[in-house]
Amino acid sequence: MTNENTTEKSKSVLLPGSAENAPVYFVDGVAGIALGPAVCRIQFHQVVAAASGEKAEVRKVVVNAVVPTAALVELCVNTLAAISNNAPALKNVMDLQAEQMFSSLPESVKPLKTVKRTPKK
Repeated sequence: MTNENTTEKSKSVLLPGSAENAPVYFVDGVAGIALGPAVCRIQFHQVVAAASGEKAEVRKVVVNAVVPTAALVELCVNTLAAISNNAPALKNVMDLQAEQMFSSLPESVKPLKTVKRTPKK
């Protein structure tokens, strides 16, 4: 996350200390989204029971957020730009995390090999 207090586009200023005092919610994903011309409503969920056999994963909506549509579009554009600008570093960290995770597997499943993806041309 950025620690900057201003943004170039909006020339807005964050109230000092407001980010540190804002509630933090852990979510597993987006349960739904309703897009409108003025605002969007996004529902975030947590998984309360994992899928097993033929039973579906059970999810609980834990946060409803209403965001101006223009702000959501700005968020999406900025997120994609940040991912693009940091792609090599993100890939390296993700590869390292996968390597560490798979190296900690018990010997009984060690023959499983990770598949390295090759970029599509």
